[in-house]
Amino acid sequence: MSNLFRLSSKDLIRGLIVAVLTAILPFIQEITTTQNLEIDWGKVASIGIMAGIGYLIKNFLTDDTGKLGGKYQVTIKQ
Repeated sequence: MSNLFRLSSKDLIRGLIVAVLTAILPFIQEITTTQNLEIDWGKVASIGIMAGIGYLIKNFLTDDTGKLGGKYQVTIKQ
């Protein structure tokens, strides 16, 4: 893991893997349920891009110990 507000090359590679896998899984589900072999590449690409960006944002906001927000965590007292 990288430091808070930083991305490493490993984060980028893992983000790419998440993007590809996330784009493929709904496509496989659609093929198995509807038997439709037409591929909407725009839909596949947009799902993958959104998943990859979400993963990178999560890693950008997580420190090297895995805490979201790192030492800047907000606590709510009741």
